[in-house]
Amino acid sequence: MFNLFRKKKEDIYEILLPGEKSQKERPFNTPKQEKDRIFEDVVGYDDIKRVFRMALKSDEPIHVLLVGPPASAKTIFLDALIRKLGDKQAYFAIGSSSTKAGVVNMLFMREPKYLMVDEIDKLPMRDQASLLGLMETGELVETKVSKTRCIKLKTWVFATANTTAILSKPLLTRFLVFNLKPYTYEDFEEVTVHVLGRRYNIKPDLAIVIASAVWHKMGTPNIRQCLKIAKMTKKKEDVEWLIETMKKYKDSGEDWNK
Repeated sequence: MFNLFRKKKEDIYEILLPGEKSQKERPFNTPKQEKDRIFEDVVGYDDIKRVFRMALKSDEPIHVLLVGPPASAKTIFLDALIRKLGDKQAYFAIGSSSTKAGVVNMLFMREPKYLMVDEIDKLPMRDQASLLGLMETGELVETKVSKTRCIKLKTWVFATANTTAILSKPLLTRFLVFNLKPYTYEDFEEVTVHVLGRRYNIKPDLAIVIASAVWHKMGTPNIRQCLKIAKMTKKKEDVEWLIETMKKYKDSGEDWNK
């Protein structure tokens, strides 16, 4: 038999089971927000994060391209993905320093499930053609002189580009393309404080000094520069000295092979 207790709550009577608290006395339980274990270093862009999660859960390859100027979090996304997925199932390549032989050979050797290409717009057209074949048919083909090799791969391609103007049009249509706006200085500072604190336990005051120096004195709003400087410096004076030294010996772009 139930024990009946009547408690008035705005003229509504409740029937309670033994030991049960009234609705008025129960704490309101909100669902616990799941910690972001993939994009911890990315500030904002929650919708783009969701796109990548959906792509990762897809049964078939989905290809995503992030386009935008420097300091728009493009590379941070790829870095977060490669750190999460690991090099056993993912391969990371930089378009500006990759050759066809290097990328294609690694695809044949590693057979990665995920291919990350930073600065894909700087890949030669022949490299883009190799990727097009992979993304279109799932086949990677390489022909040298009279020898041809072919492999069937089920590979997701995630890439970044500063522009789509010099990308192969057929290749571009294989991607879901998202144009990212550049961070403001406030955004860049927040990202730097967050990333340096999480990775290297750098205190916010020093992280802000590093962010400001990279943004204002080097003119290269790149989180990679902040990471390099953070590894070498312990105090504000170290940051200032290192920045001035880097500016003093900055590459002029002159070709000394002439």
